[in-house]
Amino acid sequence: MRWITTEEREKRKQYAVGCGVLLGALVSVSSLVVGYALTASSVHRATYTRDPTSGKVNDIGVGVYIPIAVVLFFGGILICIGSLLYGYFQDKNKNQGARVVRPNSGIIARFAIDKNGIQITDESSFEFQDKLRFYVRVLSPTEGSLEYECAEPVFYQCGEGMIGDIELMGRWIGAFRPYTGMDQTHVGERF
Repeated sequence: MRWITTEEREKRKQYAVGCGVLLGALVSVSSLVVGYALTASSVHRATYTRDPTSGKVNDIGVGVYIPIAVVLFFGGILICIGSLLYGYFQDKNKNQGARVVRPNSGIIARFAIDKNGIQITDESSFEFQDKLRFYVRVLSPTEGSLEYECAEPVFYQCGEGMIGDIELMGRWIGAFRPYTGMDQTHVGERF
């Protein structure tokens, strides 16, 4: 059995949220269309099967299936809302969890994102920016390549190309301890 990396797990979570939203929307829209067709058909059927003397409807035809369409409509909306809530809570709790140490992790890249969502790689312009969020892309032998958010002091400890132990808590880097006395590796090289 192949080990599932954190990178693959994160992609699967995002895929599940997207598929859930699409499935819910598809079920809701299709049930609206089918419900409209059933309603129009049952009104037509009820009109021409009406007893002319008493006005009583004898048969509504496929109108008995309208409640199923209504249930499917609300079911689709619940699937949509459930998928969005799952994605929201996954994103909200991404920096929580047990502290885990990943040995032999290499730093591939590091960058900051400003309040407008623009990626900044030039460290000399950091002091002129407001509300920066710092990220480090880490390549771990067991977890694949992922971006983790970190505090500014940890950001400056993570030099590109360095290998060491990374302490993670969810998607947050708590500390990085580089190995000393190792041969240099190129940034894109597997180790």
